[in-house]
Amino acid sequence: MAETRNKNHRRGAALLVVLFVVMAVSIISLGFITRCAAELNCGENMAIRTRVDYLAEVGLVCARLCILNGIPTYSGQANEPLSDYIFAYSYPAPVLNSKAAPSDPNTYTYIVEASSFRIDPIENEKATETRLSGKLHFEPALDGNPANNIAYYTSIRRN
Repeated sequence: MAETRNKNHRRGAALLVVLFVVMAVSIISLGFITRCAAELNCGENMAIRTRVDYLAEVGLVCARLCILNGIPTYSGQANEPLSDYIFAYSYPAPVLNSKAAPSDPNTYTYIVEASSFRIDPIENEKATETRLSGKLHFEPALDGNPANNIAYYTSIRRN
């Protein structure tokens, strides 16, 4: 009789050990799944942030092209087709460059502001935003041909 009771006791102990092992493996795998979900969200946020940063740079390039083509002031906004990303840029009338020779009135500096943001489709508000400000040095061509104009950014900073 004593032998039968010992065997049943061992079988019950083995069942408890197996249950604890299964519980430990479940907890560890749940931790891995949670960690993977967090990493996936971080990667998605990084992709969104990179896209918004590049769109702000596109705003600076669009402003440079407008200035090169002789558009004196501009403020505009553009949506990416079929998307919730928006970029805008603006620049006021140019300021005479203080470093230019006083006899050269054709050398100007523009302060260009560019921003981009993403509208959260669920909450319908700005979710991510990037603002850039740049100093654009502009020299019109001496022959009056806009194709020979020179414009470049001397500094760009994130606001």
